[in-house]
Amino acid sequence: MKTTTRILAFLAAFATGPTIAFAGVSDWVDNPGGRMRLAVLAPDADGTVKGVIEIEPASGWLTYWREPGEAGMPPQMTPSPTSGLALSELRFPPPRIFDQAGVRDIGYNAPVSLVFTLKGKAAGDALKAGVFIGVCKEICVPFQADFTVPFTGNAAEEAEAKAALLAAGERLPEAPSRDFFAEKPRIGADGKTVTVPVGLPDLQNKPEFFLTGPDGYVYVEPILERSGTSQTYATFELGELPRNYDLHGKTWRLLVKSGHRSMETALVFD
Repeated sequence: MKTTTRILAFLAAFATGPTIAFAGVSDWVDNPGGRMRLAVLAPDADGTVKGVIEIEPASGWLTYWREPGEAGMPPQMTPSPTSGLALSELRFPPPRIFDQAGVRDIGYNAPVSLVFTLKGKAAGDALKAGVFIGVCKEICVPFQADFTVPFTGNAAEEAEAKAALLAAGERLPEAPSRDFFAEKPRIGADGKTVTVPVGLPDLQNKPEFFLTGPDGYVYVEPILERSGTSQTYATFELGELPRNYDLHGKTWRLLVKSGHRSMETALVFD
C-alpha cells in the first residue's frame, strides 16, 4: 500500500505539467570517478521544474550524501542565473557509512539518483544548470558538469525521464507514519546530548541513524535504549558545536533506517 500510494503521488505530480511539452534527458558526462546526467520534466502550471540527477560512480569509487562525513564534498546544483529558477529542494536516498583508513565517509558506491525541485518561472525552452559532486577512491576528485537540457524533447525522452523520477522517488525515505516515527527531541541537562524517542518497524535488526544539525555536523552512533516493545530512545553525544550555538529553537533532521525501510523527518527543539 505504501509503495502504491507513493507511485500515485509521483504520477499526480507529473500530470500537472502542460500536455504539449515534453521532458528532457541530457547526455552522460564522464569523469575518472564516474558519470552523471540530468532527467528533467517540463515546467508545471506554476513554473516548478522537477528532475533527477543520476550519478553512477566508477567501480571502487564513491560519491556523497548531503552530509558527506569527515572528508567528502556534498552535491550541489546551481541553476543558471538566466534560467528564472532557484533550487527549492534536493532529496537523497538513504546513504551508507564507509570507514576507510580511519576516515568516515557517508554516501554511495553504487548508482544513485537525487531528486530536485526548482521554483520560479522557467525562462526559455531548456534548463541550464551546473552540478558539482565529489567522487573518491584513494583521492577525492571534484566533478563539475554544466547541463543544458531542452524541455521539448520527444515522447521517448519524456517516458525515460518519468521512469527515472518514479524509480528515484521509490528510493527516498518515507515520511513519519504510525509504525515508523520520531517524537520531539530532548536536550540533556548539560546541553551535550540529545535524546530522540523513535518508533521502529523492525525490532530484530539494528537500526541506523543519521542526525544532522549545523552544516558539517552529522551524528551516526547513538546509544540505544528500548522501552518495552513499542519505543526506542536514541541518545546522541553532541561533542563540540559551533561557538555560541544554541540548540533551542533550531530545526535539525533525522534519517533512520530500520530493516528494509527508511524514514526522514525534521526535529524541532524547544
